[in-house]
Amino acid sequence: MKLKPLKNKIVVKEVEITKETESGIIIPDSSKNLLYGKILSVGKEVDSVKEGTVVLFSGGVEVDEVEQIWVITEDNIFGILE
Repeated sequence: MKLKPLKNKIVVKEVEITKETESGIIIPDSSKNLLYGKILSVGKEVDSVKEGTVVLFSGGVEVDEVEQIWVITEDNIFGILE
């Protein structure tokens, strides 16, 4: 599905991020309050992020449960993963 966001909307695909300890133990991020996502497309009024950026976000509207696609705004983004 190709979804073109309008105005200040952002289309994000949820991604799984795991953290690894120094000893090699992988700790999955199981918190469902904050999600990680890769930005698929942005509306014309969005200035702070671009396609391909991985962000930490919360809220928004899940438009595809199978593909885990969300529509959010910049206000839903807490930070950018580098």
